[in-house]
Amino acid sequence: MKQRVLLSLTVAGSIGFFVSCSSESGSSTTAASAQGAAAPAPTVEVTKVVSKKLAIAVRLPGELQAYEVVAVFPKGR
Repeated sequence: MKQRVLLSLTVAGSIGFFVSCSSESGSSTTAASAQGAAAPAPTVEVTKVVSKKLAIAVRLPGELQAYEVVAVFPKGR
């Protein structure tokens, strides 16, 4: 199973590498800039990240059990 996942990732990475290194991608960018019709930059909403304490508390019933039971005796003198 691990080998199959590793092989899939290797193949996907290789395909991505070869597609990104293609000579066609550079020529299409040059052709678009030569036409002078650049698409406007997309507008995105941004917000400032703030740190707050969570106001949610969950209480669930539970029970602790030992993995092993051991008898403990005092050491004799």
